[in-house]
Amino acid sequence: MSAIVRRPQLEDDQKFALMKFRKTVEDILGPDDDDYFLLRWLRARKWNIEAAEKMLRSAHRNKQTWIGTNWKEPQVLKEYLPYGLIGCDNEGSPTILVPFSGLDLYGILHCTSASEFVRKTVLLLEHFSKVGFEQSKTKGVLARQFVVICDMTDFNIKQYAWRPAAELIISLVKNYELHYPETLKICYIINAPKVFSVAFNFIKKFMDDYTRSKICIFNHGSTKWQKLLFEHLDPKIFPKYYGGELTDEDGDPKCKSKICWGGKVPEEMYTKRDDKNNNANYIDTVIEKGKKLKIELNCDIAGSVLRHGISAQNSFNEWDNCCHLFLSGFAKDNRAQAGILAPLTMTSALVLRVLTIKLVKAIPKCRSRGLSQTKWTRPATLLVVEEPSMLSCSTIPTVI
Repeated sequence: MSAIVRRPQLEDDQKFALMKFRKTVEDILGPDDDDYFLLRWLRARKWNIEAAEKMLRSAHRNKQTWIGTNWKEPQVLKEYLPYGLIGCDNEGSPTILVPFSGLDLYGILHCTSASEFVRKTVLLLEHFSKVGFEQSKTKGVLARQFVVICDMTDFNIKQYAWRPAAELIISLVKNYELHYPETLKICYIINAPKVFSVAFNFIKKFMDDYTRSKICIFNHGSTKWQKLLFEHLDPKIFPKYYGGELTDEDGDPKCKSKICWGGKVPEEMYTKRDDKNNNANYIDTVIEKGKKLKIELNCDIAGSVLRHGISAQNSFNEWDNCCHLFLSGFAKDNRAQAGILAPLTMTSALVLRVLTIKLVKAIPKCRSRGLSQTKWTRPATLLVVEEPSMLSCSTIPTVI
């Protein structure tokens, strides 16, 4: 027997907006995209049909960009990305446990790129969405929302003072808010130390009001969250380590067979920037203080995405990721923005793209655009940039 599908009652004008919205975006809808799916986008944009359409089409492009059949997941993400899908709650919602303190972003980003991390996150969200959709066939539409438990034990804010880590977290939050509206049922942040409030007060600026309203924070040592969680989740499917009843077959209360706990990434796994094989695709150039490097790129494939990689060498001949990339140039009416995917939609056979690269260095007492940064003061810094032929627009989806 199928569960009753619980939907809010709609006013006449809302029913009309839903009907008009469906007709507007019917060219990108799939067979499973029902009224509940469309209502997510309308609610997220306060029933503004044009804004909801823009949001949904952006999410559609995002999904097409990141989901591919030939992607080989980096080993570091398989072994050190902390998360686990432990099952579903009483309403069928996928329940994800994240031992966040096991996330070594510094180590991960020295083994793989931020774009690979983003891709993995998108694939996980899509997987959780599919699990929820299948559950909704018998449990009701609430199964399409996620329950998340984040354990912040030993949270170290220093890791996120490193610019690439901070920018990655911001990028992930923005991606989620823009492309997965109203999919969070509730998020329990547990064992949060006092310093966590500093990080959360910053990151919540990038969250929608709906998302913020679904987050419950509990201080370190508090067990009040367990009572709330077990009101809608069977303790039998929750790890004994966190107050549930589930253990692995060998009695492990952390259930490591279902949950990856992450941990410190061994330096042996770090990508060696000076390896001969890696250098084969790079050229060296020196950018003096106050100067710019311009690279002309040709693109003749509509819908392509620009791919690039940069790395800087400091005065101690060590590779440093404390550099920032500013993009300028046009593909028809689309301007590329730093850190944002820029699919090219030109219709002409050839479009010129120009990259303008500057170096900035993160310091704690200089703020600009919400991130600590200032210009490099050294007279010259060695920059390694992918060869123009390698930088040419490609159909391989990557993040800028």
